[in-house]
Amino acid sequence: AVQNLATDMVRNLSFELHKGEILGFSGLVGSGRSDAAFALCSMVPIRHGKITLDDKLVRFRNPRDAKKNGVSIVPEDRKNQGIVPNLDVHENLHVGHNELFSRSGMFNRQLVWKSSRELVRRFGIKLSSLGQSITTLSGGNQQKVVLARGVEVNPAVLILDEPTRGIDVGAKEEIHQIIIELAKSGTAIIL
Repeated sequence: AVQNLATDMVRNLSFELHKGEILGFSGLVGSGRSDAAFALCSMVPIRHGKITLDDKLVRFRNPRDAKKNGVSIVPEDRKNQGIVPNLDVHENLHVGHNELFSRSGMFNRQLVWKSSRELVRRFGIKLSSLGQSITTLSGGNQQKVVLARGVEVNPAVLILDEPTRGIDVGAKEEIHQIIIELAKSGTAIIL
């Protein structure tokens, strides 16, 4: 639940979101939709208000802290905030997730590659090889990589800031289906 959340762009935002729900924010460009999404995972400062997760008051220090506590975001601008253009597809799938593949201080490379193959299958990412540059993929497939990375941590809450912006109709439909499946599996989604 969010109560009276305020940032520089948002005033008194309040809502409840439950497991398996899809909650949509709408508004014109500049209305504060993205700012609200960024505030929920500490990408912009919160002036006042409170966020509770499972009836516990939370205040995330940064997006990594939000992710560790079950809140993941897929930003609108995949080219500047989503993909890392100098990395390959495999590396883009797991940026910032090394802790998922470390056990007792040992990094498990086989587990990372297995996860990459599973994410490519699950999200229908079309590619010739996991080692190819992310920039060689279509916009829709790049977006699916960013979405897969956001979901890889099994978030309780997934924030999707215009997840189908700038992609073709076929990829939009695939992403809509992925969102529906995530909600059916219990993920709470803010769209």
